[in-house]
Amino acid sequence: LGRLPEPERTFACHGFGLARVHEAARSGWRELEPWALLGPPRPCADSTAPLVALGYLLAEYRHRDEGCAWLRTELASRTRVELPWVYRGLGQGAVFLEMARTGVPGGVWPTGLSGEPSRCWPDAPVRARVLAPPDTIESLARDVPVVYRGDFYWGVGWGIRDFMSEDPVRSRDWIVRLPAEARTAALEGAEAAARWYRLGVGAAQSP
Repeated sequence: LGRLPEPERTFACHGFGLARVHEAARSGWRELEPWALLGPPRPCADSTAPLVALGYLLAEYRHRDEGCAWLRTELASRTRVELPWVYRGLGQGAVFLEMARTGVPGGVWPTGLSGEPSRCWPDAPVRARVLAPPDTIESLARDVPVVYRGDFYWGVGWGIRDFMSEDPVRSRDWIVRLPAEARTAALEGAEAAARWYRLGVGAAQSP
């Protein structure tokens, strides 16, 4: 990673973080704490990256076990400065789940537990796997505190633009389907993603 030019290293570090999140989600709760303690590799020094990854993990972790309690503790320990980035990551993860739920692009759940919702939230009991549908952008948004809902939809906009990086018109069409109060933040997130992917800005500026 350290030998890559900075723009390429930024993309590689972003992908590295998401790959680790998926691995932790697939492996179960015993991998969550090692995921947090390991941290990003040195060339990926970016104070926001682990926060975004935590939010992404909150969206896609789908095991009814001690991991949910661990994630609730992690979420509760974050400061008001950190939480916006966590909820931006949650928005990105929500898009991943929505794309899987609707069959775009691959229809494959990250952990193979296609009916089990995540809902790893304080005071929100994990619902029964069989009786509840999988999480969606809408259902996850309802669990986000109102003060951070704009950050959540910013992440949703980023995630949509990320999935449709070659088709900005289509990504905008998806965003306008969101609730009216979500569109401004989602469009800002999509525009931020477009700038990041187009310009390859440094890690310190990337979410």
